[in-house]
Amino acid sequence: MAREVITTSLLVIASIIATIALINAVFPSLAQMASSFTSLANNLNERVETNVDIIFVIASSSTDTVNIWIKNIGSNKIPNTLIEKSDLFIYSSSMYLHVPYNDSSPPTWTYSFENGDGDDYWENGETINITVQLSSLPAGEYTANFILYNGVSTKDTFSV
Repeated sequence: MAREVITTSLLVIASIIATIALINAVFPSLAQMASSFTSLANNLNERVETNVDIIFVIASSSTDTVNIWIKNIGSNKIPNTLIEKSDLFIYSSSMYLHVPYNDSSPPTWTYSFENGDGDDYWENGETINITVQLSSLPAGEYTANFILYNGVSTKDTFSV
């Protein structure tokens, strides 16, 4: 009888220790997984709330410049520092350019606010004017593709 009580007590203690070890092993993984899902949901929410549209493009072969007006039509406020991290591609059937922001020599692009409110954000309804300086711009049909820091993009076709 005493043997059975001791055996049962040892089994209960071993079960409690095993349960605690299992909880200590599984709980951090569950918390990390929940954190990953929260981060993913926040990133998806940011992408859904971000939307921009090229509203006008004009090119000049005499000055090798392209002006692109882009309107923020989403609800996401985009900090100026993230606008500068955007990618701009200009391509045709025979060539393509990845145009870096504010480079010392062409190709390069800069931007200015057309109707901003003076803060450090590109907000809904505000338009930026991107000025692209190229080393040459032969006659032809081109596509301008503007990709924001989070992968949201807009593109439009223009002719020179």
